[in-house]
Amino acid sequence: MDILLTGSVAYDYLMTFPGYFKEQILPERLGSISLSFLVDGMTRQRGGIAPNIAYTMTLLGRGRLRQGNTPERNSVMPGLVPG
Repeated sequence: MDILLTGSVAYDYLMTFPGYFKEQILPERLGSISLSFLVDGMTRQRGGIAPNIAYTMTLLGRGRLRQGNTPERNSVMPGLVPG
C-alpha cells in the first residue's frame, strides 16, 4: 500500500541554557507568565512534521520521504530520510 505523506518541512532551533524551567516559574504568578532566557548555545537542525513522520515510517519499514520543498526558498532538501 502506498502512503502519501504531507506536512511541513522546516528547521528546528534547539537552545540550551543553564537551569530548569521550573526554577523560572513563580507559583504566585501562574496567571501571567512571561519568561526570557539567556541561552548558552543554539543549533539548527532539519525538522518539521513531514520528515519526522517519514523517518519513523522508514524505521518501521513503511516507506520514505525522498525530498520536500521549503517555503523560504522553495528549494528542495534531498535526503531528509535515509534511503
